[in-house]
Amino acid sequence: MEWKFHVIGAFLAFVGIGLFMPMTVSLAFGSLVTLSFFSMAPDVDHPKSLIRKVAFFLLLYLLVAFVILQSATGAFEKVVMISISGFVAFYFYKHLPFTHRGKKSLHRWRYALVSFLGITIAFAAVGVSLVLGLFAIIGYGLHLILDRVWEF
Repeated sequence: MEWKFHVIGAFLAFVGIGLFMPMTVSLAFGSLVTLSFFSMAPDVDHPKSLIRKVAFFLLLYLLVAFVILQSATGAFEKVVMISISGFVAFYFYKHLPFTHRGKKSLHRWRYALVSFLGITIAFAAVGVSLVLGLFAIIGYGLHLILDRVWEF
């Protein structure tokens, strides 16, 4: 299924949730971005997917930002850590150990739960609203459901 349908599905789900859940502007923006990102996340294992490229640059950006924010290290150490981070992000971009379909696919509910736990812990660590963790699992689950409907 094309990424556009997943994003449209995420937007429609966001509108449906937004009708019943009061949100601030920042929560609405964050939830829409999280829902859209995770509605495409299972396709990160496909070599030609848009989300694979976006995830690579997002991972690289977050790793570099994390290294720069470490005030206890000097400039040389930061350059070394940024280089290592870039290599790690590029390695995972080129050699992601999953297949697009089958037993080693990210199109499984267990990975939805793992990503929900991981994103919730990450959001809690940096002080982001934990409600976004729910939008992450909704987006991931929405992807799996839309793929099943599309195959039907």
